[in-house]
Order: sequence, then structure tokens, then C-alpha cells
Amino acid sequence: MSTAKNGLDKKHCIHLKNGHFSPKTDTQATDIESLLTAFGGSNSPSGLVVHFHGGVVSYASGKGIAQALTPVYQEAGAYPVFFVWEAGPLEAIFNNLGDIGQEKIFREFVRKVIEFALGRLKGVVGAKGAGGTAVNPQIVAHAVDEWFGGRGVAVPFEDFALLQAADRTRTAQMATDDAMRMEIQANLEMDQRFRSEIEAVSNGLLPLGEGVSARGVGTKAAANTLMDPKALDELVDVPVRGKRGVISLMKVAAAIAKVVIRVVRRFIAGRDHGLYGTVVEEVLRQFYIDKLGKCLLWNQMKKDTADAFMEKIEPGKEPGGTMFLKALADHLAKIGPGVPCPRVTLVGHSTGAVYICNLLAAAGRWLPAGFKFDIILLAPAVSFARFSACMAANEKWVGGVRLFGMKNEVELKDAMAQGGFGPVARLVYPHSLLYFVSGLLEDEVEDKPDHPILGMQRFYERKDVFDATDFPEVEQARRFFASPPQRCMVWSEVHDGNGMASASRAHGDFDGDKVTLASVQWLLRNGFGA
Repeated sequence: MSTAKNGLDKKHCIHLKNGHFSPKTDTQATDIESLLTAFGGSNSPSGLVVHFHGGVVSYASGKGIAQALTPVYQEAGAYPVFFVWEAGPLEAIFNNLGDIGQEKIFREFVRKVIEFALGRLKGVVGAKGAGGTAVNPQIVAHAVDEWFGGRGVAVPFEDFALLQAADRTRTAQMATDDAMRMEIQANLEMDQRFRSEIEAVSNGLLPLGEGVSARGVGTKAAANTLMDPKALDELVDVPVRGKRGVISLMKVAAAIAKVVIRVVRRFIAGRDHGLYGTVVEEVLRQFYIDKLGKCLLWNQMKKDTADAFMEKIEPGKEPGGTMFLKALADHLAKIGPGVPCPRVTLVGHSTGAVYICNLLAAAGRWLPAGFKFDIILLAPAVSFARFSACMAANEKWVGGVRLFGMKNEVELKDAMAQGGFGPVARLVYPHSLLYFVSGLLEDEVEDKPDHPILGMQRFYERKDVFDATDFPEVEQARRFFASPPQRCMVWSEVHDGNGMASASRAHGDFDGDKVTLASVQWLLRNGFGA
């Protein structure tokens, strides 16, 4: 691969920031024509392959992915083009996650919610795990301490599961009983360990209106915690501007009760992510959600992928996706009569799948009728709703589709730390990035976590929960991928050959795993029909 001084090859890369070219990007709109001219002269038998990396990737990593995958695609006879896109400071989410994991009050919230959730779940339904019917607070505390101390091998209470269905109405009534708040308050008043940490936070409260900036997203309302100002305000008694206020144990108990209720309801509905994962998600949602950038960063990243295909073309700030489609249309128009159009394969890893959906939505503005893209999705982080709507409106542009993801048992054990987010982040959240997205970042309706994500096997297999009536978008995707080999799914780890193998065991593996890449190469050489 010939490289420029900065390591970015303009004949193979399109560098964008916020979906656009700019004086600060290493490629410009005028480079696309040269790129496609180089493709036209390459005599690549497998056509053009356009790769979209994931959103939680730095610019340097994006360039590194392009450099690593260029020979892989070339060996398969394809001419590679990489969208290297800067999605904004998403690392802030995971930096804050690590910082939150260091907070003693966060660990105390997790401990108490596990304790009360176990008591509620064991009291209303059959369950296994967690050592019998009674809940022993000392066992819970020991398990949490071992885990956060780095001494625990297994995720706390990972063997806990419901054994039978329950009367959901009766369970909901029990869970919402105001007696729970009183029970929790009485318990907290006797728990000196918990009270000490709450008092420490209370002593660190800042006067109202004098919050200080915190790293990443949001502000601090206390000097010693990243808890959201709004969440803390709801715990403080008699706040007066210019005064510090005091955290009320009664209000803390009410907030914990809300978290416990949500955990219990998710288990009963079959929408849990394991006991520990569900508890952490709900604790973060209640007390820390703005530090995870749910609205600001995650939604901005998705907006960047859409902005790349804006119709308005402003000189010096051209939308990169639009310029690519326009140049591709011009390239196809130059092909003589009787000469088949070159094959174009789109590869999207993680949120690269969102990029592909936006590309398909814009294709009709530029491309000739009858043109089709083949698509390879690697652990796609797009929602079922977005994908199904995209296919319903734009399927005419789509040929073969192959989805690679992890089996659910592998996904659950794919700690985000394996993606480079640090060991403390793993302790806070031990499941995959897609579980994190599903549980916290993509829940578009308040209090509706476990948002169906296309690259997660659980949503395809749990037909008892994700049925055609309540989740039509999931059923539509099931039908879409039920036409092998043209359109089908591959769940790692599997070795079925002929484009049907993957050994990826982590979300970040898919664009580097040799077995998965061999399948991608096979598809580029042979197509999706064999």
C-alpha cells in the first residue's frame, strides 16, 4: 500500500469529520474522483469494497484499520476504500465509566440493589443461583467486594436465573408497593457501611449553581462523585441556592426502590442482561446517565453518519457520503453499453452498519436503477428498527447480505475491557459493547432498555419475548435473513467454511480475526449465491 506522509492513502481512504470534508481533513472531495479512477484502472476482479469502521474508534485507529485491511481485501481481488470518520469524543463515555467504577458510592448502590433485587425475585418466582431462597447480605457484600477488588473470577451471581414464568401483574404490584421504600430505608439506616459513603457524598455537595466541570460530559454537583446533578438534587433535603443541603436517606431509599423495581420487571419480562449487568445498567441510568453521554455523544455519532449524506453540497464542507455516491454514479455512467457494472460490496463493523443504512437511503438520489450493493455486517450496532425500516424502503439497492456476530453466551463474556476501555470499565460492565448499547445508549423510550440491536443473537432466538406482535421489526429481520446463502447470519464461534466461519470472541475482533476475514475474502471472490 502506498502511503502518504501521515499514513493515509488518498487512493484508498476518505477522511471525514462530522460527516464532512473540511480544511482539517486529510482528504478532500476532489480526491474521490482520483480514487475511483484508480479503481477503474486496477482490474480488480472482485470489484470495489467500501469499509466503514465502528464509531468508538480514534482517527489513528481508523487509519490503522485501513492499513491492516488493505492487503486483505486486495488478496481477495477487490479494490478497498475506507471511510475514516471521526465520530467525536466517544472515549469520554468509557473514561467516565472507569471513573465511576472507582467510586465507593457506586459500588454501594450496586451492592444494595443486588441484595434487594435478589430478595424480590426469589420471593415471587422460582430461581436458581445465589445460594438458596434466603438472601444473605454478607454473601452479597463479599461477592461485590471480591469483584471490585479484582479478586473475583466470575461475574457476581452470573448463575442467577428465573426457573419459571410468574404472574406478571402480581409481581408488578408487589414490586411497586410503597412498603419497599420503607423496608429499604430501614435497612439503610442499619447499614453503617452504606451510610458512611452517603454521608461522604453529602459532605462533598457543592452549593447550588456552583457545579464544577467534570471530565467528559456534564457537570459535578458534588466534589467527590460523578453522580448526575439532577440525580443528586432529587436526593437532597431543602436545597436553598447558595447552601449545600443534606442528602436524605429517605430519598435515597426511594431512588434505590425505583432501581430495584426496574431490575425485577426486566427479569420477569425476560429483558434482563443477567443479574449483575442489569443492576449496573439500572444504577447507571438512575444516578449517572449523563456521564455516559446517552443523548449528547451517542446520538451525535449517529447524526454524523447521517450528515455524511446530506443533499446540500457546500464548497469546503462537502458531505463525504454524498460526494462518494455522486462520484460513483459518474463512474458508472462512463461504462460502455454491454459492460456489466462493477460489483460494490459494503462492509460495516459495529456502528459502520448505521453508516451503510444511511448510504442506502441516499442511493436513490444518484445511482442508476437496477444497481445493487452486496453487504457484509460485522457485529452491527444498528437497531432492528433502523435496519428493518431501511430495508423496507431501500431493499431494491441490496443484493446479498451476510451478518457476522457472536453467539449470546460469547457476547455475555465479552468484557468491554477487551476492546481497550480499561480494566475498571470491565469491572463496572462485564458484557459486550452491544449489550451496553442495548442496555443504556439505544433505549429510545424512557425506562425501555434492552433495545433490540441487530448484531445480537438473543433477539433472534428469544421468540417468546421478542414476538412478531410486540417487536415486528425483529420478526422482519428474522425473515430477511432466512434466505441462505444469499441472506443469512453467522454466529461465532463457528467453522462452516465457504463464507460461513468466524472465530471472533470479542466485539473488536471482527475486522481482525483471521477466520472471519477469510470468510469475507471468500464472499468477495465468490459472491453470496454459492
